[in-house]
Amino acid sequence: MLARPTTVNPAIVSKAVAALIDMDVLVEGALRPDEKRTGRPVKPLRLDGDTWGLAGITVEHNDDKPVALTGLITSLRADIDRDVLVEHTVELRDASFFDLAHHIHQLIEHLQQELNTIEGRPKGQARQLMGIGIQVAAPVHQGKILGGTHIGIPAGEDYDLATPLQDLTGIPVVVDNDVNLLAVRELYRSEYKERDLAIVAVLQDGVGAALILDGHVYRGGGGMAGEPGHHQVLPLPLPPTLDEESLRHSLSVGACHCGKENHVDCFAVPVRLRSALDQPFKDAARVRSRDENSELTEAGWIFRRGGNALGQGLATIINSVNPSRIVMMMRKELASVARGDQSAAAEYIDAMEEAVDEYSFNRGAHNARAGANMLTRVTLDPQQTPRIGALCAALRVLDSFVLHARGRDECGNA
Repeated sequence: MLARPTTVNPAIVSKAVAALIDMDVLVEGALRPDEKRTGRPVKPLRLDGDTWGLAGITVEHNDDKPVALTGLITSLRADIDRDVLVEHTVELRDASFFDLAHHIHQLIEHLQQELNTIEGRPKGQARQLMGIGIQVAAPVHQGKILGGTHIGIPAGEDYDLATPLQDLTGIPVVVDNDVNLLAVRELYRSEYKERDLAIVAVLQDGVGAALILDGHVYRGGGGMAGEPGHHQVLPLPLPPTLDEESLRHSLSVGACHCGKENHVDCFAVPVRLRSALDQPFKDAARVRSRDENSELTEAGWIFRRGGNALGQGLATIINSVNPSRIVMMMRKELASVARGDQSAAAEYIDAMEEAVDEYSFNRGAHNARAGANMLTRVTLDPQQTPRIGALCAALRVLDSFVLHARGRDECGNA
């Protein structure tokens, strides 16, 4: 699904394949006879070889600054656990996004030294890195991280992380948004047949989205396509059975981290739900949502308000780009809940689905469900997201080479 069929000179293809084999980027498999075709047997090719590797780094942030880096080096296949050659996580103290290049450089050197030791290579024959992929939880445009108060870069400003890191390492660097990287991975896994998808991730403190349009990740004119977390919503009214005075703490959600009021991120993300109920998210999600009279409990209403806000954000995506499927990536407490369950988490999912129906135009909601009864939900383990992000960042390196070869990258040169 990386390219539509096109006419290419066979001699050019043969020369390119031969060059890639010489570089140890492609490896030939055993001849495979095909009884349905004439001519020479097919010789499969695969990305492999032990000369090259891909590096991926996840930048974790908290309280407006980077707090940890998770890095790994993979083989050229870059997608499954057996392709991870070495990995390491390092905590950062008093770091900022403006000195990240130095910390990432140190981590890359550590990973390369460890890999060299594991593989027992002479120093001059160490595995070479084709590139370094960086995942950040912020919009990215032309390789620059766009400012946002939640990451410590002033709003309206941007930061070029790629250039100083390339200068330090001498290795190509590609920087991308966390949810866009999840979408890149979906392109290569081809789990869904649709070519127009919306990948929506309900992360700890924000709702992000990536748009796959006509089989390609669409980033927008300035790198900010797919930001449902910053869609302004109509907050769900408090039901008359609940007392406004006693729920004053729960009602006060505060502004979004961008400074504006009544955004999806104010209501729908785990950190806000947890704060409203003063208990861990996994416990809050299991609280009974209705009393013996089938009236909403405090937890049920808070989760319903969150799901309703998320559904409004999804409807905005549906009405704007009409995706053939929306894939929801969520914590297990939300992704695996069954409809009809009496938990607060089930209330969240029900409210999300109802809001999608209420606010979507025409058949948009039906299309977004890919003809099913509910939106596609996938579990995203918060403990695994840094590692998954690093894997996706490594794959993004390979993807950047493909995009450049096809003239679809920001450089525009094939």
